[in-house]
Amino acid sequence: MALAPTHCDCPAPMRLPATGADSAERQGSALLPVAFTRGFYSFGAGATQAYLRIRHLGLEPVDRMLPLRCSALGISLALVAGHGIVSNPAAEFSLNVMRTTYVATIQANLPGKFDGSPQENVAAFTSAFKAQSQFKTLRDMLEPQGPACGNSLPNASKKTIPSDGTMTWRNPDTGEGFISSHTGPCEVWLDDKRVFQNDDCPTNFPQKPAAHLPVDYSSCAGDGCMLRFYWLALHQPQWQVYKNCVPLQGNGQAVKAIKADKPSPTMAPAPGCSLSNGQYKA
Repeated sequence: MALAPTHCDCPAPMRLPATGADSAERQGSALLPVAFTRGFYSFGAGATQAYLRIRHLGLEPVDRMLPLRCSALGISLALVAGHGIVSNPAAEFSLNVMRTTYVATIQANLPGKFDGSPQENVAAFTSAFKAQSQFKTLRDMLEPQGPACGNSLPNASKKTIPSDGTMTWRNPDTGEGFISSHTGPCEVWLDDKRVFQNDDCPTNFPQKPAAHLPVDYSSCAGDGCMLRFYWLALHQPQWQVYKNCVPLQGNGQAVKAIKADKPSPTMAPAPGCSLSNGQYKA
């Protein structure tokens, strides 16, 4: 996706090479100034901090290359870099949304330090989350944040349950699964039943070009169910919230109602007869 600022004396845009830990974010930002991208995304902060970071990297001539009036472009670029979708079963999206982006942010609000490395941040979150009592699950925490299904369509056509017993998360634009630097927990639910949970999905499911999470679909019976995916990225103090929903067809196993056995009818003796030792006598 190319962005052309209308009121910004920015340098000519050029495409960044897809190398290093931040390659996906560089690719996701498409066309933008090289120095600006390195500063903004590696620091993960506001425009002024990005400017200082660029100067720290020694990219010159910074003062002529990146006027601060370009900061509006930098802020908008933060919304452009996307990080994935549920691709199997396939979530559907409106045409006018960035399907791979996060849908809300949460300012770090648990006890602990959350401006360290991605690994330090997820360790601090895991410890603090287990110690608190307000939220029993990640879903409890993320449901009030942004739309219930993120940018995905909850009324899309029902999809077939994957035959391999997994749910696939990937970024179709960059050819990878979770971004390794975006450490954090994720959950998968079928209606109101949690069927998958992990404290650090990007670290523990680093597969490329897609991450495959094991899911038990056996509870999705009858008319089907709604798959809900939640992920919280903790690489910076502004935590990023990701949500996808996928309506699913049932697994073909009908929901059987339990019926009580009916008692056998009792035969009454005919008039003038009596029952003795199981035999009728006149």
